[in-house]
Amino acid sequence: MKIFITGGTGFIGQPIVRIFAAHGHKVLLLSRAPKKYANSFNGKHVQFLKGDLSHIYSIKNKIENFRPDVILHLAWEGVLDYRSPENSVKNLKNSLDFLLFAVSISCKKIVCAGSGLEYGTLMGRVNERTEVHPSNVFEAAKTALHDVGKEIAKKNGVQFVWARIFHSYGPGQRPAALIPYLVRCLKDGTPPTIKNPKTAHDYIYVDDVASAFAKIVLKKNLKSDAYNIGSGRLASAGEIAAIVQNGKALGHSPKKGAGRYTDISKIKKELGWQPLVDIERGIKKTIAYYI
Repeated sequence: MKIFITGGTGFIGQPIVRIFAAHGHKVLLLSRAPKKYANSFNGKHVQFLKGDLSHIYSIKNKIENFRPDVILHLAWEGVLDYRSPENSVKNLKNSLDFLLFAVSISCKKIVCAGSGLEYGTLMGRVNERTEVHPSNVFEAAKTALHDVGKEIAKKNGVQFVWARIFHSYGPGQRPAALIPYLVRCLKDGTPPTIKNPKTAHDYIYVDDVASAFAKIVLKKNLKSDAYNIGSGRLASAGEIAAIVQNGKALGHSPKKGAGRYTDISKIKKELGWQPLVDIERGIKKTIAYYI
């Protein structure tokens, strides 16, 4: 299979690309700095195309010549400032323009990365049938991309799949995130400062996210157009800190209503996917990477 990917050099993109390459699929990656990532992937199955979403039509011929079977859109610029109105509007515009471009070439399937944050302030268990409630500009931009992208694809006879990622973590995550911060504290021997230790999220290891995307991209005749990717359980900031410091959780896990987590029964049933790395093992693997 031939797969064209945006955001393939990012935190989540790199392990996805490695899965495709390991199974012999041909991958074309859009990147502003191909030389920087030239040694990130082994083998002959990964090619780079220099460019960015704001000038996608200038390289249209090269993408058409690649003739992708699937387009995987992961890119979302400015992760460190993802909630700013300017950044969200810019990403929404670039992504919508890209989807219009994607349906203009002979590609029959588009997979886009959404976010579990689209559910906004909802707590407890959610699933793909739960109505989203965006509460800030980033969540609204992602929701708009899903809604408009779905209609663009439908009008052009292209299959459109939306995958909402919950709180992914692991090697390569942005340094300001909770787990890399806690690992730095462990490495430096300094006590961490956690403002809200009871705050809980659905944490999913990055390799499990990658395997879910691989199944969504490679599976033919998908039954659904939306999947949630999470662990199906909650972990609090305090629990995470205890695992980093002691190698295992101390005390009780948060109650199911203390945060938002996803029901993963749909993706398990339809794609045969389930997370393989639990939170304790995932954190140990992350600590090993950084230390």
